Amino acid sequence: MKTNKLTAVISSVLIGSMASTTAMADPVASAQSIVTVENFQLFKGAGGVDGQLSANDFTSLSVSSTQQTVASVGLTANGGVISSSSTGETTVSNAVVGTPTGNVASKVGTNNTVASPSNFVVANTFPMTGNFSASSSNDVGSPISDFFSSAPTAIVRNASYASLDTFEGVAGTSTNSSLSADYTFSGLSGVMNLQFDAGAYVAAFLSATAEQFASAVYTIKFNLTEDLSTGGTGLSLLAAGANINALGFLLGDTASDVAPGEGATDLGLANSLVNLDGTLGTTHFSLDTVALDATSLYHLTANITTTANVERVNNVPEPESMLMLGLGLLGFVASRKRTVRFA
Repeated sequence: MKTNKLTAVISSVLIGSMASTTAMADPVASAQSIVTVENFQLFKGAGGVDGQLSANDFTSLSVSSTQQTVASVGLTANGGVISSSSTGETTVSNAVVGTPTGNVASKVGTNNTVASPSNFVVANTFPMTGNFSASSSNDVGSPISDFFSSAPTAIVRNASYASLDTFEGVAGTSTNSSLSADYTFSGLSGVMNLQFDAGAYVAAFLSATAEQFASAVYTIKFNLTEDLSTGGTGLSLLAAGANINALGFLLGDTASDVAPGEGATDLGLANSLVNLDGTLGTTHFSLDTVALDATSLYHLTANITTTANVERVNNVPEPESMLMLGLGLLGFVASRKRTVRFA
């Protein structure tokens, strides 16, 4: 009787494991964060009424632009890839670990070049497939005219993608991209106007009931401050308006899914529209400063970041392993039935 009961239990395990062979899939974790800032220009007068600023309008002017991209999958990292410029030339930065998939593959890494900087895209299949981490950035042109040989409009783009779908046990991947620019100048009086078009998109996915997390974050910051050497206080000199506080202009959003996973894509609250080719639609922004003093030294800063982080745990016994265990136990029971016992 005990043997029959044991056989029934093992049979149940076998049936469950065979069913789960097709029903159970590896947990998936994906995240993506994309930002584009286009047509960034600096103008004279409120609302830009007096035309675009030229390098010749400043008594002194220095520019420092820096990009950094980092990517990792498990213990493999590609980090600290830095590009910088002080003369307005096009710069790119890329960090990739693993093999990106889908339309993302054609935009990151060696496909994002000085000769052909990428307009980054929203993944056309999400959650993404594969185990990879990719982060890319580019900076083209200048917001002022007559600045070396650069085009008189600036474009800055950042993107970060992270995907895990077949790692065993605990695995994590993270990627981030940052671009910062500092325009230090003097000799300008009156109101300065900043104009740009911005688009951003974040998304995160974690399989239903899966462990750990998936998250995507972006930030877009602009600020103008006076240097301490000429009496600056560190407070923003951008005029009051939407998304502006004492620290300047800020846009940002987050998408996240934490354990237990929802099995559905979490999107940012204010994601931009996505064009048919996967690039982002944009919204126009116009920011005025307070009246500036030609004798003061100012710092105009721009910072753009994207971050994508995912981690998953696959600690459920594989269906094939359960199947082999069940078959082994059944064989053991069968051998017991065939054993002849002597008094």
